[in-house]
Amino acid sequence: MKTFLFSLWLATAALVQAAPGEYSAKTASGTTAADVIFAGDPLAPIRLVSLDVKSDLSSSKLVARSGRELFTLSANATNATNFVLQSTSGLASNNVVVFQRKSDNAVFKGTVWSVPNGTNLNLASSITATFVTGDQLYLMTNNVSIDIGAATVRQTGEALFLAARSRPLLLSLDGTSACIINNAVANYGP
Repeated sequence: MKTFLFSLWLATAALVQAAPGEYSAKTASGTTAADVIFAGDPLAPIRLVSLDVKSDLSSSKLVARSGRELFTLSANATNATNFVLQSTSGLASNNVVVFQRKSDNAVFKGTVWSVPNGTNLNLASSITATFVTGDQLYLMTNNVSIDIGAATVRQTGEALFLAARSRPLLLSLDGTSACIINNAVANYGP
């Protein structure tokens, strides 16, 4: 009986370990830009496994970015353009950043306007949200672009793009008057 129970435990453990990660699907639309953000997960990398996008711009591109550097907020902020960080070393004007709240993993995109000193960061426009000390900001880099053009493009695969473990994934599409990310599916897991 002990051998049977041990065998059953091993089989269950193997199934749990081999189970695929969690999937998340997102959509967005806009006139000249559409963005979707997948929050970082401390235990798993993010793989973009499927996308369905449409743009009306002949030179349109879908740009995928992963968080590279992590910064921590050292002061609370509400509906702000000015944020106080522990350090701003490595940040510069026009950098794309993603804020991720620890309380609910909500994510928000911003563009750096200026870095006036070693701890302050100014954004080009305010983010309508409340942040607390300890929330995180990621510098989004590792840009990979996919040519879309004035068309609908659908792609699937095991990993169209891979974001590092605990780092968010940002997808941005441009257009002239209509662009849409009909469906972007990411897998959190191995």
